[in-house]
Amino acid sequence: MKMNLFKLPKPRAFKFTPRFYDPRKEAFEDRVLRIKAEMGLVPGNESGYDKRIHKAFTRARSTKSSSVTGVFSAPKIGMMVKIFSLVLVCVMVYLLAQSVRIILSDKATHKQELTKEQLHERKFE
Repeated sequence: MKMNLFKLPKPRAFKFTPRFYDPRKEAFEDRVLRIKAEMGLVPGNESGYDKRIHKAFTRARSTKSSSVTGVFSAPKIGMMVKIFSLVLVCVMVYLLAQSVRIILSDKATHKQELTKEQLHERKFE
């Protein structure tokens, strides 16, 4: 009789679906589809407007230079946020230390004043 105290998860199966992209084949299929649409053999979107917009965005994304995309990339923004928060915490700690120092110095001067007053009273007694 097997008795388990903990429920163990079953291992997940590895599912790999290979992807292959052939730009020449896709361009060929686009030309064939566009020609068929011009001839009226394909029902629906005769002008291929949606496909052209998609291709324009794809081309624009692939032709962007790395310097333009690198300026506002997520890791750089994350690093800038971390640095800014670290500086902010350091400033807050500094201001807190200054306020504590002022409070302690006020108490010390107050004690010194009391001791001076007590000494003054003792002299006249």
